[in-house]
Amino acid sequence: MILCMLCIPLVLIPMAGLAIDATILRIVQARLSAAVDGAALGVGRLLGTSASPDATAKEFVKANFQVGAAGFWGAGNLNISTVYTPGITKTILVNASADVPLLFMQIFGQRKATVSAAATATRTDSRIMLVIDRSTSMTQVQSDGNTAIADAIAQAIAFVDSWNSGTDEVGLIVFDGTAVVAYPVYAKGTYTTTPSSSGGPDSAFNTIVSPATVGP
Repeated sequence: MILCMLCIPLVLIPMAGLAIDATILRIVQARLSAAVDGAALGVGRLLGTSASPDATAKEFVKANFQVGAAGFWGAGNLNISTVYTPGITKTILVNASADVPLLFMQIFGQRKATVSAAATATRTDSRIMLVIDRSTSMTQVQSDGNTAIADAIAQAIAFVDSWNSGTDEVGLIVFDGTAVVAYPVYAKGTYTTTPSSSGGPDSAFNTIVSPATVGP
C-alpha cells in the first residue's frame, strides 16, 4: 500500500500528464501537417507562373493554421520556410514549426514543446501537341446547335488555358486531306508546313495565335 501511495504522485500522475500533453502535441502536429500539405499542393499548381512560391506558401499555411490566443490549442511562434528548385521539373519544399504550450509537464519545468511538419510538391513543364480535324465533316451542326469544329475549338481553348504560358509548351496540327503544322509556325493568316526554328511546340501559345483563326 505504501508503494502504491508513492507511485500515485511520482509515477501515475506524471504518466497521465505526459499522455495528455503528448496527445495535444499529436493533434496540433496533425493540424500543422494538413496546413503544410495544403500549402505545398496549392503552390505546386502555381509553379511556373508569376506567383511567388515563398509568399504564396506562407499565406496558405497562415490561413489554415491560426496561432496566438485564438489559435489552435494556443500554438504560437509559427515559423515557415520554403525551398524552391526551378527547372523543367520544379519543386517546392515547405517546412513549418510551432510552439505548443504544455499543461501537466509544466510541473517539471517544461512549459512548451515544438511540433513541425514538411511537405513537397513537384510540377514538370509539359509539351503538348493538339491535333484538330478541320475537314468538311466538322461543319455539321451537332445536337447542341454548334458545328463540330466550333465545339472542337472551344474545347481546345479550354484545354490550352489549363497550361502555363511561358513554361509549358503547346503546338497544333490541323488536318483534312493532308495535315499541316498550324502552330507554332502559323504566320500572316496562312498555314505553312515550314518547320519552326524551335523544332516543336513553344511556350508563347497564349499570345500569338487567335483561336478564331483555327477553323475550316
